[in-house]
Amino acid sequence: YACSQCAKSFSRRFNLKTHEKTHDASRARPFGCSACPKSFVRIADLRRHEEIHARDRARR
Repeated sequence: YACSQCAKSFSRRFNLKTHEKTHDASRARPFGCSACPKSFVRIADLRRHEEIHARDRARR
């Protein structure tokens, strides 16, 4: 199942439908990153994103 908005594809239709919601600009993104302006629909996505900043800090 391929996303019509980007190059991602999924083996399950459910996963595609969940992913497609990430392209909806009007959807609320209540979980904001404290280190940059990005925000996320799901807290799990914020936590994964925060690891990027943690790795960057560890390199310094």
